[in-house]
Parts: sequence; C-alpha cells; structure tokens
Amino acid sequence: MKKRITSSVLLLLVLAQLASCGGESGGKDTTASDGTESTVPEETRIWRDSLPELNFEGKTFTIAIYENPDARNHVFSDEQTGDTINDAIYEATLNVSQRFNVKLEELIDESDAPGSTADTQSFFRNNVMAGDAPFHVSNTRAPNALSFYAEELVIPFDELEYIDLSQPYWASEANSMLSINGVHYTALGDMNLSAYDLTLVLLFNENLLKNYNLESPFDLVESGKWTFDKMYEMMTAVSNDLNGDGVFDENDQYGYSAYGRIVAQNFWIAGGIKTVVKDADDCYQLNLSNENAIDYITKFTEKLMGGNLCYFNDINGWYDGMPDWEIEMFKNDRVLFAGSSLRWMESLRDMNTDFGIIPYPKQDEKQENYYVRLGYWNAPIVPVTNQETEMTGALLEALNAEYSRIVRPKYFDTALKGKIARNEESARMLDLILDSRTIDVGDSLFAGTIRATITDVFTRGSTDFMSSIESNRQTNEKALADAMPQSAE
Repeated sequence: MKKRITSSVLLLLVLAQLASCGGESGGKDTTASDGTESTVPEETRIWRDSLPELNFEGKTFTIAIYENPDARNHVFSDEQTGDTINDAIYEATLNVSQRFNVKLEELIDESDAPGSTADTQSFFRNNVMAGDAPFHVSNTRAPNALSFYAEELVIPFDELEYIDLSQPYWASEANSMLSINGVHYTALGDMNLSAYDLTLVLLFNENLLKNYNLESPFDLVESGKWTFDKMYEMMTAVSNDLNGDGVFDENDQYGYSAYGRIVAQNFWIAGGIKTVVKDADDCYQLNLSNENAIDYITKFTEKLMGGNLCYFNDINGWYDGMPDWEIEMFKNDRVLFAGSSLRWMESLRDMNTDFGIIPYPKQDEKQENYYVRLGYWNAPIVPVTNQETEMTGALLEALNAEYSRIVRPKYFDTALKGKIARNEESARMLDLILDSRTIDVGDSLFAGTIRATITDVFTRGSTDFMSSIESNRQTNEKALADAMPQSAE
C-alpha cells in the first residue's frame, strides 16, 4: 500500500508536525520479512558501486513522488506483477533493502495528481518550511527543483557522502547541463526512468515508405545523411488530399504529425541548437540571438507550418501521452512521420503496420552528431530538513547502480527492443538515441519564458523570432538570474 498526501490534509499534517508519517506502516515497503532470501543467486549479485558495507538498522528511507501518465514516476515496487519493468524494479529495490537493512517507501503527493489545479510547488515547499519533511528525497518536476534550489531548500548532491557522479550509472552529459556554478542541485541516473520515458523520437510508417518508394530512413541515419531537407522531401512526396474535397483535414494524408506544443523544440535541439548555454563559470547564458539558430528555426517553421504537409490538430492543445488522433492516423497509414516519446510508443503495440524508430533529423550534413531531445524528467532533490544524509547518499548511489544492472537492460532490451521495436534496425537506432540524448535547459527548465519566446511564434505560423527575442530579453535574463541562490550571487 502506498502512502498518499493530498492538498486537503497537508495543513493538518504540518500542524501535527507530521508525527504519524515516520512510523506509519501503510507506506510501500520493499524490505523482505525476516528470514526471506533474495530471489537473485548470490553469485550474480555483483554491485556496480564502490560503497562500503553499511547497515542502517531497519530505518525507513522515503522518496516522495507525484503520478504522471507520461512517465514512470514510481521508484519502488513491493510485489511482482508479471510486468517486465515492475518486476525488475522489485528485484533491484529488494536487493538494496536487504543489502543495507532498510525499508524503502514511496510517499505519493496527490496534490500534484493528473488533473489537479493545486500549486505543484506547495507540497515540497510547505513540508520543508515546516521543518520536518516526511521524506528523504523528492522526485519533483524539473523546473520546480530549480526553484527550490534558488530558495535554498535543497542539499546539493555534491554534499552527500558516497555520491560519485563520475560513475556510468549517472547521466554525465545531462548532469553537466543541470549544474549551476559548479553545484549539482539535482542529478539524473539510471533510477530516473522518467528521463528515458520522456526522450523524444520520430517514428515512420513502413507501408507509406514502401508505397511511395522512399529511401530507408535507417540507411540515411547510419550514413549521416538524415537531415531536415531529406525529411521535408519525403514529407512532400506523401502529402495527399485523399478524398479530393480540396480541404486537408484528419481524413487526408500527411508527411508529419505530432503533439503541436512540442514540435519546434524537437527540431531545434536535433539541429544542434541550445537556447541556453554555459559560460566559463558554469552559469546559464541566453543563446537566442545566435544567427545560425534563428536561420534554422525560421527555415523549419516555414516548411512545417506552410502548405499541407503536417497535421497538428489543435497546435496549442494539451495532451496526456500521444494524442488519440495522431495514433489513429499513424495506425491507418495516413501519416509518414509521427512524433513520439519512448513511453508513448507503447500506444502502438497493437499497430498492424510495421513502423521504424529514428532520431529527429540533423540540421544539415555538416552537423557531425545526432542530438535527441530529453524533454522533461522528475528531478530528485534532497530537502534541507534531511538529517540522515549519509543514508541518503549511500542509497541513491546504490539504487542507481542496481537500476543500471537490473532495470535498465529490461527497459531497453526487453521492453523497448523486444516488445515495441519491430525490427533490428530500430533496435540499433534505440542505442543511438540513448547515446545522443541532450538537454536544452531553456526548453525544459524555462518553458514559460525562454522556450515560449520561440514556440509562441512558431505555433502562430509566424517567423518574427527576432522581435520576440528582443521584447522578451529582459524577462528571460531575469529568469536565468533568479535561478541562482541569493547566497551565491
């Protein structure tokens, strides 16, 4: 049974100093009962971390989470269900709980449940400000984590004993973008499945590809020739007013379809553009006035928003997961390329037509590498109220290492490559996609300011980006400045 805290009872819990949380037995407990042996043979339990022998004497270690239909936010499992990923999580967390003699528990913040209108920052902030947060770690929304760091409510990972971010189970490239002034207020690792789920990819319909005798996107990717111009050429080839009524709608055929609010950033990040970069002091700097960036964003806006090559339905609409209309059109061979995430692909497991998985295209052939957008994640942060930082550092290190050993292979090799990918080429592409993930913090952490400076213009079908950049410059610079704690300024 999971612990849950709702916004309606939060105040009462705070006033009661949250006394019942520490000893409540209703949380998700993954510790084996006395005498229970791990199901994993001892000879296969090779720890990937360098942690010493530690015994936390049956203490409870709690991670607060919120539920999100777009990603796997749950970090622990207390029972096997037959689901590949759930059972891998169960095995990994059971191993860690037995190894360190701890109880592992989730605390679910229902004030941040799907459809809730509550302030998504109130749960963490109110508990920490009360001085006795009932959790050791909170997996919170990525932009909120940055706000809490600026408010000095967070213990940086750099100050936690046993954390070694140089280990391969930590996401080094992503974490290099998430540090500020040399401080890692959060850190992503293999335990953060949301950072895999919310990786954005491109799918192509193999029936349409064959019907129009188009080049293999797999071959184009592997030869380094998968560019926006090539994608646009293929989109143009298949766009068709199927019923001949002179009106392009959901009954016709398109080159590309996606959740409209995330289109522009998928293309600019794939094109090697970042709206925010780091300076020599590891601090964020605006990069919106870059001439190459503006030229490329203008180019793909004119191509995607002009004519009848793309179908976005309500381009400003909000959706949980891959929109139903996109799924229906892609399954029925009316869209050549469909935008998706690794998690959303699960909606296509019953699709009759085969499909391929590839990264979004490069800007041009001169671009050396492919870049894959990591659009969002649940950021683990440690509240300043945490009085058990030794246990916290050790368990975060151990859990990420054990997820790397047990859960990550099940996620990629069994669930994605074995059950969703339709061919060996897509399986190879998933390896490339994993190795090419990158973060533009202007997109993910400053969505309402820096990202909106570009996307609000794109969704209008306009190309007046420079005007938007200049009119929003002061607001965007202030947003970056506000990300720094006052004590660090």
